[in-house]
This record gives sequence, structure tokens and C-alpha cells, in this order.
Amino acid sequence: MRLLLLGLTLPFLIIAGLAYFYLEDTNTKAIIIGLSFLPLTIMYIFRPQLEWWWYTRNPQRVAKPMRSVLLKFFPYYNNLSEENKILFEQRMFMFMLSKSYQKKVIETIPEDLKGLIAANAIMLTFGLEKYLSPKFENIIFYPNKFPSPAIKEFHACESFEDGDFGGMIFAIDHIMLAMRSEGQYNVVLHELANVLWKEEGWSEKDFLEIATPQNLQKLANIRGFKLAQVRTLLGKPSINFYAVLIEHFFAEPQNFQAIFPNLYKNIANRLNQNPLKKSNPVLINQFITGK
Repeated sequence: MRLLLLGLTLPFLIIAGLAYFYLEDTNTKAIIIGLSFLPLTIMYIFRPQLEWWWYTRNPQRVAKPMRSVLLKFFPYYNNLSEENKILFEQRMFMFMLSKSYQKKVIETIPEDLKGLIAANAIMLTFGLEKYLSPKFENIIFYPNKFPSPAIKEFHACESFEDGDFGGMIFAIDHIMLAMRSEGQYNVVLHELANVLWKEEGWSEKDFLEIATPQNLQKLANIRGFKLAQVRTLLGKPSINFYAVLIEHFFAEPQNFQAIFPNLYKNIANRLNQNPLKKSNPVLINQFITGK
């Protein structure tokens, strides 16, 4: 993309330079230089749109440092076939390009954090055609739990929307805890599941009917987490039962299928993927592309 922009801007820079050094008439020189810089200004203003146009037609893989993060912290990616790894990275690249990142209290946002958010998003939607969550463009990072206008309690993750404006908020310490410690609850995946729930308009009735005391005990056997423990970890007064199921679905698919075979099939069909088919989890592959 940089070479493309350079190729587009270079002729105008050359024209402006030649006019500056070789034209004697001041008015003519000013007009030519001004006309030369006009398209440069337009390209600068619309650079994000140009980049998006270019990359949707020329899918890119993530940079090597980001790939190293995936290899170290993301088993789902590691188990994919080489072809699916490429597609996973291309979708990650586009997801990160589509988001606006903001920081609260902290000075900088490490690139690996952006990558881990994107990787979880692509894992969740790997079997779906739509994966960019355009209404949730903004991703905000706090160093630890935070209050918000919507949730007064200190909590670890949140998604919000107001018309066409929306986003997600995460506590960095909880992200890193989940990534670095095997068996920890994945707050990122939990909140991304909330986003998908909102986008798809799924009904709680489809899942609440199975939230019986007996089934909640069975759910705890999958990961060793009781629902009350998850609520305490997240710091929210209430939690989406579906988001907990999704987190468990990806964290312990074998245990999940053994304990809830019908529910496992239900979620697999909704997400168009089966995590137990590690190298090629997508069930119906007809529309899956990197674009």
C-alpha cells in the first residue's frame, strides 16, 4: 500500500519540484505548484478509504511479530491448516484495520493487545460471512477494572451502542490473565459473544430455558467455573448466559459436547463451525473468504 501511495504521489511531487526550480513566472509557478498539491491533499484526507479499498482487494497477512503472538498464545490458530491460517490472518488484518483504538489512563496500547482482540473475534466468527462488527468500531482499553455510565460497578469488559456508534471496553489485566494462564476465563471472547448476540438479534429464550439449576451445575463441570464466579470475575451485576456458553464452547469443546451434545450442535450450527475439527473447523465453506 505504501508503494502504491508513493507511486500516486511521486508524479505530482516531481511536477511541483520542476515548476519551483525552472519556471520564472511567479504566478504560473504558484498555480502549477498549487494544482500539484491539491491531489496530494485529497489523497491524504482519504487515505483510510484508499487503504480499505486496496486491502479488501489485496488481502494481507499479519506482521511476523503478531504471528509470533498467535503461535504463543492462540491454540485455535496453531491447529488450523496452513490454508486456514492464511485466511485467519487476513481476516485479523482487516478487523484491526476497521477498528479505532483508544486508551484510558495508559500511555500506549501494545500491538499484541490489538491482535489478541482481533484473534478472538476471528475465532468466534471464522465460520461466518460477516466478521467485522462495523457498529462496534471503537475499542477502548483501561489498565484494570473500570466503571462506566452504563455499569456503575467496576467491571472487566463491556460493549455499548448508540445508533451507529458503538464499541467495546476491556481491562488489560484481565485480557493478559486469560492469555497467559491456561484455564482462565476469556473475558475478551465473552464480550465478543455479547456483540455477536446483539448483531444477530438472537433470543434469550433459546438459551435461558436450559439454564436450570441442574444444567448450571453441569456447566460448572465443563470449565470448573460456577456462574457466580464468572459474574464476580467480570464485575457485572448480570451476565449473558449465552456468552458464558460460547466461552466454554471454545475453551473446552470436548467436555462441552460430552455434557451438552444437543446444545453443542446448536451453537456449532449457529457459528457454522466445530472447534473439535481443529484443522478445518468450518462446517459450510461456500462463502468464507478473507475479504
